[in-house]
Amino acid sequence: MVNLRRVVSIFLLIIMVLSVPVTAADTGQTTQDSTPQASSDVEKLNDDINIASQILKTLNENKTALNVSVKEIQKLNQSITTAREQLNSGDLESANATLINYFWNPLKELMNNITKDLNKEYTQLSKDAKACSDKKVSKGIQSDLNEVKSLLDQIDKLISEGNNDHSKFSDALSKLLEVRWKLDKIKGDIEKCPAASNEVEKKITSAESALQAIKENRKFLDVDNKTLSSIEGNITFARKLLNAGNVSQANTTINEVMSRIREIVSGKLNALQADYNTYNGYITKYCTGTTGQKTLENDLKTANQQLDRAKESLSQNKIAEAISYAKSAFNALENVKNPLAECLVGKADEEIRQLKRDYGKLLPKYSDYYNTIIPPLESKLKNAKTALSKENYDNAISLAVEVIEGGKFNAIKEIILEHMKKKLGANGTNVDEKKLKELEKRYEQVQKRLEKARKNKPAISIISADDKLREAEEKLNQVNASLIVLNMQLKAQKAYLKAQNAQDANGLIAAVNEFESAISVISKETGGQGQPTASVAQVESLLNDASKSIDDAESRYTWNKVLLAVIALLLLAGLGYGGYIGYTKYQDKKRVDRAREAVEIMEDIIERLQKELESLNLLTDEGVTRKLSEMRRLVSEARAAFERGDYRRPLTLKEKFLSEYEVLNLRIAPYKQTLNVDITKHVAAKSYIGRRQNNEDAYIVEKVGGNILLAVADGMGGHLAGEVASKKATEILKETLKHNKFADPEEVFREAIKRANEVIYQMGHDPAHPEWYNMGTTLTAAIVRGNTATVANIGDSRTYLIRPDGSIKRITKDHSLVQELIDKGEITPEEARKHPQKNVITKALGISQTITIGRNDIKKVGIQKGDYLLLCSDGLSDALPDSEIARTVLAAPSLEEAVKILVEKAYGYGSDDNITVVLYRH
Repeated sequence: MVNLRRVVSIFLLIIMVLSVPVTAADTGQTTQDSTPQASSDVEKLNDDINIASQILKTLNENKTALNVSVKEIQKLNQSITTAREQLNSGDLESANATLINYFWNPLKELMNNITKDLNKEYTQLSKDAKACSDKKVSKGIQSDLNEVKSLLDQIDKLISEGNNDHSKFSDALSKLLEVRWKLDKIKGDIEKCPAASNEVEKKITSAESALQAIKENRKFLDVDNKTLSSIEGNITFARKLLNAGNVSQANTTINEVMSRIREIVSGKLNALQADYNTYNGYITKYCTGTTGQKTLENDLKTANQQLDRAKESLSQNKIAEAISYAKSAFNALENVKNPLAECLVGKADEEIRQLKRDYGKLLPKYSDYYNTIIPPLESKLKNAKTALSKENYDNAISLAVEVIEGGKFNAIKEIILEHMKKKLGANGTNVDEKKLKELEKRYEQVQKRLEKARKNKPAISIISADDKLREAEEKLNQVNASLIVLNMQLKAQKAYLKAQNAQDANGLIAAVNEFESAISVISKETGGQGQPTASVAQVESLLNDASKSIDDAESRYTWNKVLLAVIALLLLAGLGYGGYIGYTKYQDKKRVDRAREAVEIMEDIIERLQKELESLNLLTDEGVTRKLSEMRRLVSEARAAFERGDYRRPLTLKEKFLSEYEVLNLRIAPYKQTLNVDITKHVAAKSYIGRRQNNEDAYIVEKVGGNILLAVADGMGGHLAGEVASKKATEILKETLKHNKFADPEEVFREAIKRANEVIYQMGHDPAHPEWYNMGTTLTAAIVRGNTATVANIGDSRTYLIRPDGSIKRITKDHSLVQELIDKGEITPEEARKHPQKNVITKALGISQTITIGRNDIKKVGIQKGDYLLLCSDGLSDALPDSEIARTVLAAPSLEEAVKILVEKAYGYGSDDNITVVLYRH
């Protein structure tokens, strides 16, 4: 007979042991609320804006005196308003760029034009002064004229200095107003001075001849009868005044007449000059190498010569002669129109054919791209050909140029990017790659839990969990489909960025193919909806639901075990429980052995890892120390759990430990690879002063642990300040890497760039060193670790990747005005090399108190054996085309020889800057 009390006691004990709390699995969701608040000191830019505002106020108050239009004042005022708004919103970099590009540069051009006009007035008044018959008055006028000449020379110098010190523009404006006042005084003195009657008679006779020449060419000069009658009346009036003995007033009147006559002829010459400049630009850009180039250039040369002669004659008041030369220039320009129109229409035709060749594989496949690119250009080309056949050359030229410009790569790229953006939709541009990888990892974890739950399904199920497993499977199937869509959204997003950065048609086509491939999958997965519909939040919700269903299933399994245990207990109570106790002890021993093995494995790994890191001299690295401490903590926690009899915890900790070890091991491998490299066999460098008085470039080539550090900096500023800034930038970069030699190179660059910018800015505003004021530097740098190069760039120094097959790729993108013009399609890369503002950079270290590091400022690139990394200052890249750089590197017998030849070529090609080259072969 079984003792019922004993059975009940054992049953209650089993219930207490098995009824452990069932908790949901870790969902893997983490939140982080860390929004670094950037602080900015805008004192310098505020001062700059205040200087600009004061200059504009003075300019506006004197716009009539200086002949400045209201429209020009409004444009300058708008640039100040925009810069102030950008500054108030914290965008210091954009505010500075706006001031430079839309206030200071236009102001300089405006002041140069005012100076030019005042110079002309000075020249004319110098001639008019000769008519003064009073020697004493004449001497005073000449003295004033000499003062004006001196002021004009000072103004030229101040304007040229304004680029570095904007307060110089204010000084120049004050002197311009002084010149204006003096010229008005001189003009009044000349009018009051009695003129010799014979001189005035000569002027009137000259004016009558000039009027006759204008009458004979009134159609050519586009002069109406009213103007001619007015001039004729004033000449008659001047003669009456002279005959009446009023010589001074006659002189004033005839001077005004000649001024009007010169304005009429000058207006025509300006129009002809504008046509010449336009045609010359078209020939240079589009007709070089054509059969008719020589004829076009000869006709243009003739036109330019005639224009120069006409201007010279006009300055000497030889009106008839000036008109004659102007007509010759006009005829020469008319001769240009027909062959130029034929050349441009031919070029446009060729452009269309080239477009079809370049995009032939892409456009027919995607008709929406094709229909917005090719047909509109073909229609304009057809109209251009019609205009040419009807001898409407002006229209033919205009339409042909529109086709050529519209067919340029950047114009095509903008159209394609717009289409891609519409297809991508709002949801497709915010996929976080890191978050997506976390979701995929979590999906795998939940999938494994589901598989494990199925394997753990009891052979005998008193409480079924099949419905919960089916629910989990359905949710995971939905997650899988959503992850496919999200991955395609990410792929489309990357393809869009790739298209943005494409440098040629092949790159653009490749990006569009990748993009359309991703969009096609999205459309298929979403049932033809087109735009992406999956979201990270939806996937997280589905994963949470799937995890809960698995939790419910596992909970049912637990209660199933309890019920089976009760049944088994009842059986044991009837048959004896000795065998059951033996089985339990066997299971306990297995758990102990597994836990002990887990602890021993972890301890063995940590010991070996300690030795390896010590041999690599990485135990002083903060990142490694933190990772090693975390792994040691896991080992200690596992040992403590084992010793207190918790045999499940070591197994859980072992999995986490091995995951940490795998991550660390993946980082050690490339570090070890580079640690064993002899850098002297892989790098050569040279910095040459060139045609400058001092060398403001700096470079660094050094192995720091398992990293190869390469960098070039191009300083700027006053006397010796540039070289101080460039040297400081490379020093800070080196020190930052030394303290973080095992860290992610991208993080090293971010820290170094921000630190260097802060230090150089503070040095540039140190009252103890005024010679360093406003100094700055560019920086391009690479950290090679294993088969990966991490490249950073601030400014217009460059890093290139050169392959053994002869290809060259610019890894960095210049922060410069000409690069912005290239991106907008306003100029080509070839034109940028000769652009007058090619040296204007939009970002540099030390110029502003804070610096923004853009998405494309730091990049990672894979490199293979035999690849080259070439870092250089603009002294090389401005002088040599990229293709010439690649050819020189690959043809040279050694790295040292390659660097030497590159520097010599850049100098020989006319580089006027310091030249620095660092060349690394992998």
